[in-house]
Amino acid sequence: MQNNDELRQPQIVGLLKYLGIQKAHFAARLSTDCKTLVENCPESMGSLTMLCPRPSDFRSVSTAAAKLESRLMLIAGDHSPEVEAVRTSMESLPHAQLITLSDYSPGNDTDIVAERGQEIGDNMLEFLRQRDSDQQIENISLDETDGNWNDLLYQIRGKGTPLVLLPLFYSPSQWDYLVDRLSQNHCTITITGAKVGAVFNLETRALGGYLNAVEKVIIETDIQPGERVLDIGCGPGSLDRWLAGYTNRDNVIVGTDPSTYFLREAEALVKNDGLEDIINFEECAGDSLPFPDDSFDVAVSFTAIQYPDADKMLSEMMRVIRPGGRVGVLARADDRPNLINVPLREEVKSRIESQRPQRHNELGCNEASLYRRFHQSGLGNVKMFPQLAIFTPQSDGSRVGDLRDSFNSILGNEELSEFRDALEVALKDGSFFVAEWFHCAVGTNP
Repeated sequence: MQNNDELRQPQIVGLLKYLGIQKAHFAARLSTDCKTLVENCPESMGSLTMLCPRPSDFRSVSTAAAKLESRLMLIAGDHSPEVEAVRTSMESLPHAQLITLSDYSPGNDTDIVAERGQEIGDNMLEFLRQRDSDQQIENISLDETDGNWNDLLYQIRGKGTPLVLLPLFYSPSQWDYLVDRLSQNHCTITITGAKVGAVFNLETRALGGYLNAVEKVIIETDIQPGERVLDIGCGPGSLDRWLAGYTNRDNVIVGTDPSTYFLREAEALVKNDGLEDIINFEECAGDSLPFPDDSFDVAVSFTAIQYPDADKMLSEMMRVIRPGGRVGVLARADDRPNLINVPLREEVKSRIESQRPQRHNELGCNEASLYRRFHQSGLGNVKMFPQLAIFTPQSDGSRVGDLRDSFNSILGNEELSEFRDALEVALKDGSFFVAEWFHCAVGTNP
């Protein structure tokens, strides 16, 4: 199975070689952006700072990170519900540094650097100063520029020892509030694009089992040539670019998302694909749309209705589409267990299958209430069709890898070893898959 690391690392290493960099400092949040580099090329790392990683991410990289010794620093929030799991993992890394941010519990989409940038900057600069003194890293002077190398987008600022800044999960402003300060002492190379961070996860998710479920919703909305389409919660625009091809570029598509980071990435990827003439984006929340009444013919949303007020979002979708227009929604089905096809004891298998993500918003929708909400909204001709999306290593290596890594946070060491053995058996005989439920509905605006 080709996992996230194998897909990402050749590009990151290749970019650094292209820029003439042999050794650099790294800062990341997701293990899949740095794990293989730590495992296979620790000599090229002057240091690694992991900023508020999830326990599954840190546990995934911690064994390999032992090679870094004092070159590893972890910054974590002290009020995170998983902080004890992170501290336990740190016990096997006696030379690493642990910095805790007091009264702080960051989530996946928390704007970490914007909120705690002063503290983070102070600790990073001191840590990097120490590593500069005991590591042989050359100062470099590169032209300050924005570039694209092999679909990796990079921004170079400042001079000094190189510091590679990798994405901070869903953080809206990413490293923006800290780049200028870090660039006073370092040559910062901020890497974004479709091959790193959360954008990579969403880009690759839009290729296999998940896309099959999305396509069923699109079919039921019956988009006609020339109709204007609104996509709420578009992320980096992965599905919008797919939809442009699916409809033979016959429709204007507008994507909305509250994340500055995602929309910045979305615009770059649309430009790269030459789709600026039919796809554009607007930054806004899903339950507060900045469009006049009757602006669109079709409004769709895919695994985004769990974030805003779901009832207000449906009301806004109806407001901005014309009478006779269609609304289509695909929602997470966290009220239904996943299916993991591995030969495990039922007790362990049930724990994995019943794993639930953190609830994003009590007013959001990630369960079968979607169907009731559709009927109560006043939509007519409502079609209801839960779907099971099948993820296999062959078609969805990235998604399967993410799910596999997430098991690290819920299984003990003995159970984790059992799972890995079972996974190896299932991979060898070709029977491994993960299946996830989604609730789907389409209705017509009266």
